[in-house]
Amino acid sequence: MLPGWDTDIKGAGPLYQRLRLALEKAILSGKLKEGDVLYPERDLAEHVRVSRVTVRKAIDHLVQDGFLVRRRGSGTFVAGSAVRADQPPSRANLLTGDISWLGSGTKVECIERSTSHPAPEEMMTLGLSSDSRVVRITHLRSSAGQPLAIERICISSEFLPAARTVTSSTCNTLADANFVSVR
Repeated sequence: MLPGWDTDIKGAGPLYQRLRLALEKAILSGKLKEGDVLYPERDLAEHVRVSRVTVRKAIDHLVQDGFLVRRRGSGTFVAGSAVRADQPPSRANLLTGDISWLGSGTKVECIERSTSHPAPEEMMTLGLSSDSRVVRITHLRSSAGQPLAIERICISSEFLPAARTVTSSTCNTLADANFVSVR
């Protein structure tokens, strides 16, 4: 029997992106749990009616994002419960400010701010045109002098006109402007 989770990938955008989102949703909802083995690419491609190349590209992105782990000769597995910055806010709070459990030596440092035209993937993900502008912010999060994570944020300039307006928390800056982040 093939996946019991929703494999409906209808909609707009590239097939691999839609399949990636369906797999990510199944992982985040718990339908695919830590340690679960993913069906072989050939079987998954046949079940979802896409090419193996499409399946491989979707899986490559999920591996890169930390949702899946490939084990040579064993298959592809749902990764452990490491916190990922691209999770919904309730799970990403550890990376977006609520890191008090690490102690008083926690620090968030802005290491890069820029405003430019969006990359193709950003245009597709955020629904922007090529003449739009985006603000990119990169934070280094550390505790007791040890780096923990690099957080990269890309926001349409419609919501955040200039990178320099972010002085501490991106979420707080958006909230001050009456915008609530959802992902």
